[in-house]
Amino acid sequence: MNNIQISIYLDTRRIKSNGYYPVKLRVYNPETKKAKLYPFTNFKSTDSNTAEILYHVNRGFKNQKELDLILNAKKPRKIAKSLQLFFNDCRKQANDVAESLKSFVFDKFAKHLFEIRSTKMTLPQLYSDHIQELEHIGKIGNASNYRLSLKSIETFHDKKQRSKKIDFDSITIKWLNEYEYFMIQELERSETTVSMYLRALRAVFNLAIKENIVNSSLYPFGANKYTIPTSSKVNKALSKLELQLLFKGTPSTEQQQKAKDFWFFSYFSNGMNIKDIALLKVKNVKNDGIEFKRAKTRSTGNKSVKTIFITRKEYLWNVIEKYKTGNQNNDYLFSIIQQEQNQKEKHTKIKNFTRFINQNFNTFAKTCGIERRLSTYWARHSFTINMLNNGANIVELSNALSHSNIKTTQNYLQGVKSHLDNELMDKYTDFFS
Repeated sequence: MNNIQISIYLDTRRIKSNGYYPVKLRVYNPETKKAKLYPFTNFKSTDSNTAEILYHVNRGFKNQKELDLILNAKKPRKIAKSLQLFFNDCRKQANDVAESLKSFVFDKFAKHLFEIRSTKMTLPQLYSDHIQELEHIGKIGNASNYRLSLKSIETFHDKKQRSKKIDFDSITIKWLNEYEYFMIQELERSETTVSMYLRALRAVFNLAIKENIVNSSLYPFGANKYTIPTSSKVNKALSKLELQLLFKGTPSTEQQQKAKDFWFFSYFSNGMNIKDIALLKVKNVKNDGIEFKRAKTRSTGNKSVKTIFITRKEYLWNVIEKYKTGNQNNDYLFSIIQQEQNQKEKHTKIKNFTRFINQNFNTFAKTCGIERRLSTYWARHSFTINMLNNGANIVELSNALSHSNIKTTQNYLQGVKSHLDNELMDKYTDFFS
């Protein structure tokens, strides 16, 4: 019997970007007077509140007092009870492994403890855990993408009559090449779809390595291994003449008019996506413009998320006056979604509204002589290309698109040929005069 001491430890050496400290399992060997910390992502919860447990564990704790309230509560309730049971179970697993070793060695301890988990955790299980966590933090769209990716992988696995269990060691370079062929050649799926599904698979594989579920030597992606297919980016941008035709054209129905109004609202607000438009609140509208944070970045929990400011434009204010339904500061500006709806309901409403714009704007575009199939994405792409064509340099464009860095903008512009110079960006609306 050894005297290994195992405890729940708040690692205050470095604060996380969200302002919290990570909680870890501390294993101390009094014989060598050495200690090691292990992340709790290495452990599997059997509680029904798995997603919520993972959220709190990954988020961390503000201070030791907050953690102690969980660990020492005599009658914990709800999530506090689930967390206390989880931590106690993890500590028990670690103690059992430590006791089973004749001589304690950290590497041997970790290998035995975490390999026990790896024999139980399958690829679909880790997918499901990650999907639950995404849904818990409100990333419904991302969760949906991972769910589609998993369904596709399981379909391929069943089709090829492989073993029922999909282990991580099943995902080899050969497996990935066969999956790509199956998806593109047999099911006739696009390279974009296959790329999306495989990026999700790669992310889950990286998560498995991070959590010590699999050894990094099994990783099948990257240089000299398997490369995820990428399709050349299509320039989904309207020309100056096409934008002029659409802007001056007259819709034949109220639905087409509303679709046109919101499509150009997106354009004039620097290509703001429909989700961000739906999430705008009355308090975001200032006298001199619109101030908000992108949903894509604020859901990360990063306190340094950039605040975006869109300069006041007559067109934007006309649309706001026409469709505004909120009165109080925290009311949604438009009635695309409602306060009482949960995250899934809001996600569905935004998808439906986007579909409404796409269908009706396309019908209207055909009456203007534009046969290409348009979508709300074209507003952001058109804004980008017309800024470039009117003299904006990449720094100005990066600021306008609210990208975190220039490299993001460069990737966004991949496949777009345009001369960049130092002229001012405000010429991008000259075709509306």
